[in-house]
Amino acid sequence: MSAIITAANQLVKQYAADEKSAAFITEMFATIADEDSRGEFSPFVLSYDAEAIAAGATSYRLGTTSFWNIRDGVIDPARIQYYISMFGAESSPLVMDIEAWDLKTEWDVAGPNLQLAARMWSEGSSRPIGFYAIMPDVQYWYFVLLARAIAEANAYDIVKYSANISSWMTRNDRTYAMLGQYVDFLVPRVYVLYSDDSNNPFSDWKLYATSAIQEAVRIANGKPVYPMMAPQVGGATEPLLETEWINALQYVFSLPGVSGVAIYSGGTDPVLYNWVTAIADTLRDLHGLLLIDGTLLLLADTTGLIG
Repeated sequence: MSAIITAANQLVKQYAADEKSAAFITEMFATIADEDSRGEFSPFVLSYDAEAIAAGATSYRLGTTSFWNIRDGVIDPARIQYYISMFGAESSPLVMDIEAWDLKTEWDVAGPNLQLAARMWSEGSSRPIGFYAIMPDVQYWYFVLLARAIAEANAYDIVKYSANISSWMTRNDRTYAMLGQYVDFLVPRVYVLYSDDSNNPFSDWKLYATSAIQEAVRIANGKPVYPMMAPQVGGATEPLLETEWINALQYVFSLPGVSGVAIYSGGTDPVLYNWVTAIADTLRDLHGLLLIDGTLLLLADTTGLIG
């Protein structure tokens, strides 16, 4: 493995679009290569607030476009105020899910709307919040295709995808500059997007998850990072195999900078829901798992977030 990583790093340093993307990419490969040296469950042994969990501390995911009453590209301030009145008095983490815009092409509209939601919440509530899947925004193929280009020593594609990664990092810096002062934690999305097979191996997902979490840690300025996961393919309806789900959980918790995991159950179908809960129960005693309203929040260390 080390020889492969060394060769990959040499190609990246030679052909990457700039120093920023080269440093990020080489760190990503080093993180993946170092997996065997980390304890399988070591981040799980961090303490958590058992009294708060016993008292019924809750977490929520405030969901998508219709939920926020977004019309003609503009979020409804009255709806934000309504949710503050409903949920703002609690002290547990709240994940805001606003998916109305493409952050790459519609930032002029998205930025001010997201900032309005974050600012109103910050002024109207002390409840900790984070935004789902926007810091960083979701990218999968940049890293998968870059890895393939490196494997093929394809200089043209290494330049191309490293430039895309550099632009992605710049967008994430811009987003954090506008929203970072209002959020208490970051929620990168790391759903397993494909079942493990020869066309979409689990190693591809590792690239995606590692890069998303590494980037969240980079821009978070020390704030907690809680990746959003799901026990379904793409967070939709097809359940992952139990081994895939557990492997994904273990891998994410092995990564540097991960404080816990927010787990979206993908809905409340009784069969799937019971299966998710059964897996959750196997972890709860050791690791502090909350199951609230179809969303699981697994916190390795809730200090400062759960009151």
